Amino acid sequence: MNSWNPVPRALGQTKQHLLRRRQMLGSSQPVRPIQQLKLRKVRQKSRGLLIWLYSISLLTFGISFLLLNSLVPIDVILRSLTSSIIAFNTLVIVCACALFLLLSAIIYIVRILNIKRHLQDIPKPYMPITEKDIGKREAKYIAQQIARTKEIKKLAGPQGPLDHAGLHCGQGSADVPLPDNLIYENVVCAIGEDIKYRHALHLTSTFQIKVEPNKTLRDIISAAVQKTDLPARDSDLVAEFLAHYEKLRFSGQPITKTEFLTFLRLWDHTRTILKRQV
Repeated sequence: MNSWNPVPRALGQTKQHLLRRRQMLGSSQPVRPIQQLKLRKVRQKSRGLLIWLYSISLLTFGISFLLLNSLVPIDVILRSLTSSIIAFNTLVIVCACALFLLLSAIIYIVRILNIKRHLQDIPKPYMPITEKDIGKREAKYIAQQIARTKEIKKLAGPQGPLDHAGLHCGQGSADVPLPDNLIYENVVCAIGEDIKYRHALHLTSTFQIKVEPNKTLRDIISAAVQKTDLPARDSDLVAEFLAHYEKLRFSGQPITKTEFLTFLRLWDHTRTILKRQV
């Protein structure tokens, strides 16, 4: 037996036409992009209307409350036109209303000042990102974005130790710990500046050698070394230090970290030798 057909077959229609008709009736038509845009605009307008109604709800309720409360004083004032007792009651009611409004204004002003005082107690760098401040969903979204930002910063940053010529970038040495953002050239030039402007060569924080004007570091060290005979090893270290210092000081090339550590090592040996000679 033939199954029941919910779509009646019209005269002159083929079987394929009926199948296409059944498919069209059985499946929902997709929403066009223009219709989606219209629906989105309607939702935005509805949401804007709800926000507007919510924003004026407090004012509406306040005005309604004042209108309802004003019925009694108005009624008493109208009755006081014909009775002296009611006139006295009217005066009492008006004074009570005035006192109520005055107290309400005082309480409102005190509340505003109290809120401002508490807001000033909040630290300036504080950001309301916790669930108690802005809600669970917003706090979760902000936490996800902060984690994403940290991951981006980690991926965008250097993946290994940095060793830029001329500047120490925070990667400390195992032998000599160096401060961050140290400019090697400033340390090397400090010796020459002391000799040129202060006329002194600081060997330690409490020990220095007085220097005559127009003297260079080579002249000072050579004069101090020539006073006594030095061992061959010490002489080689002093000569190596002077050559290395003049190279770093006057070559005009950026100083690498290896060269700077070599300079510190040679300068430490040279200071020890000079302290023994002076």
